[in-house]
Amino acid sequence: MHEIYINLVEDDIRYCLDLAQKRHDYNVKIGRKPANDAPTDPLAALTIEQQGVFAEYVVYRFLEPVTWHRFIEGSVQGLPDFYNFIDAKWRPRHDSNLIIQGNDPAHWAYVHVSAELHPVYVIRWWIWGDHAKACDENGRALYWKNRTGKRRPAFFVPGYDRNVRDPLDLKAELRRRQQVDGHV
Repeated sequence: MHEIYINLVEDDIRYCLDLAQKRHDYNVKIGRKPANDAPTDPLAALTIEQQGVFAEYVVYRFLEPVTWHRFIEGSVQGLPDFYNFIDAKWRPRHDSNLIIQGNDPAHWAYVHVSAELHPVYVIRWWIWGDHAKACDENGRALYWKNRTGKRRPAFFVPGYDRNVRDPLDLKAELRRRQQVDGHV
């Protein structure tokens, strides 16, 4: 499996921090509450926004040209980060599980982005939502857990799952869809 390394330079980092601040300020302005029981403390909320923007930016750099929904006024419910099916997920370490919320769409692709080597980010793998939410032979979700007891339960998908995919496969799937949709 390929790992995609993206090195962020000073201008990239500044862009990400500025975008995260803009999103954070907008969320405060309209009174949007953090989702998934995320922290409401302003500094903690801004940090989570920054992490998300770094992951999105890295995936954007890998996939471009692609539509990135980088800043949306109004509801972002049901809107993936990229095109119409790709969502980037920031993770602190290469071996961190990918966290997918129970209400995250099953038809989206979720991309594991490791920040362990910041400012070098690594796109490790991706998985379809329906595979992340798979059940065992008894009908129990394989990865549904409440790890911390502090936040909402979610799917914690390990990188060794048999359904994880190579990042190059995601790029190929995106290009195929863009071609079918007449966007390339």
